[in-house]
Amino acid sequence: MSRYSNSSGIVTWRQRQVNGDLIVHLLTPEGQLRAVARRRSRATPPPIDLFQHVAVQIYRRPGEELGLLVQAQLEGALPTLAEPGRYPYAHLLTELADRLFVQGERAEAGYTLYAAALRGIAARPDARWVALVMAFKLLQGAGFLLQLRCSCCGSKEVVALAGLEPRCAACRGGAGLLAEGSREALQAMAAKTVRQLMEAPSQPQAALWRFLELLVLREVGPLRSLQLLPAQ
Repeated sequence: MSRYSNSSGIVTWRQRQVNGDLIVHLLTPEGQLRAVARRRSRATPPPIDLFQHVAVQIYRRPGEELGLLVQAQLEGALPTLAEPGRYPYAHLLTELADRLFVQGERAEAGYTLYAAALRGIAARPDARWVALVMAFKLLQGAGFLLQLRCSCCGSKEVVALAGLEPRCAACRGGAGLLAEGSREALQAMAAKTVRQLMEAPSQPQAALWRFLELLVLREVGPLRSLQLLPAQ
C-alpha cells in the first residue's frame, strides 16, 4: 500500500511550532486529516490559512497519526471571511467542526454542511444568524439532540436557566424563566431545514445563543471562539 495519499479539504486548524514547523488540520469528506509541514524541507508547501480549500498530498508511515504535508495547492478561498463582521463567526464554526469530526471517520455530510456554512457567512448580510443556525445543524448532523434537560433531575420540561444550568419547574428555585418562545425556537431549530430557517429568522435569538452555549459545553466542551464573539 502506498504511503502517499491525495485529498482535498478545508483548513480548520493551524499552529506554528517553536521550530517553525506548521501543524494543520483539514476537514475532508473522508474525515479529518492531520499533517505537519516541515520548515526546512525542500518539499515544504506554500503557506495555508484557515478557511482555505486546498488539495494536498500527505506522506504517512503505518501507525502514524500525523502525516507529512508534501504538497498543497490552493483550490478556493472566501476573502470576505476576513472582514471583522464575519471572521468571528467563521472561526466559531471552524473550531466546532474541528472538534466534532475526527480523523479516521468519514464525514461527507459534515463536510458539505461546514462548507455551506462558510459560504453563507461569506455572502449573506446577517453572518451572526447564519452562524447560529449552522452551529446547531453541525451539532445535529454529528448526532447530538438539540434539546435541553434539567441539570438536576433530567426532565425535558426545562422552564428556566440558572446561569448555564437548565432547570425544570420543580427544580427551578430562584432561576430566571426562559424568554417567551425560546423553547419553541429551539424546537424549530431542530425540526426545520436550513433554507426554512434562513427565510424566517427566529426570535428570541439571545436565548438561542445561550442554548447553543449550553449544548456545546455539554457535548463538545468549551470553545474559545464562542466566548470571543462580539456582544449583541
